[in-house]
Amino acid sequence: MVLAAGGAAYAGVKLAQKDADQIEEYTGVPVEELSDEDLHGAIDELGVQSMEMDEEDYAALGAEPGAAPAEASAEPSYLEELEKLAALHDQGIITDEEFAAKKGQLLGL
Repeated sequence: MVLAAGGAAYAGVKLAQKDADQIEEYTGVPVEELSDEDLHGAIDELGVQSMEMDEEDYAALGAEPGAAPAEASAEPSYLEELEKLAALHDQGIITDEEFAAKKGQLLGL
């Protein structure tokens, strides 16, 4: 069995080893290194069935069953940050160049 930790959208995924191998062959990336979006996209495209996670599985991932992922609530979303940034720009507190640089950083450009 393979457990893959999730990010903001998913708490984790439990897969049979053969399914994890199939996903790795399909994507070219180990299951543990895939983003949530890529992992769940591959699961959907391949018709793989994930298994129900139990308390031991959540403990192995360092998460609580049904708990919201820590990173989802710990930091404001990038949209909130962009709104704050735009307000600073509109008020003339930051320059066009500063706005563009920070916006690019927030969007990962």
